[in-house]
Amino acid sequence: MHLVSFFRSVLSSLFDLFITNSTNHFDLKAIVGEGIETDLGTITYQLPTLPAIGGYALHISDATNVDRVLAASPPFAIKSA
Repeated sequence: MHLVSFFRSVLSSLFDLFITNSTNHFDLKAIVGEGIETDLGTITYQLPTLPAIGGYALHISDATNVDRVLAASPPFAIKSA
């Protein structure tokens, strides 16, 4: 399990969290959560099976408009166990 912490946004009370290609945020790799309430402060999720490569990013979008990007993480790699 993985924990993601976040702060409440004044921009939106709900957001969607995706794993994407770090150079193209519309290249969706996995849906982590949809309609996440910002008041929660943290979520715990099971990372889906993804290829062990670099170039991933967490992508946070407004839940009412997925084209409205609220934040994105720096690129990261998933390594094999």
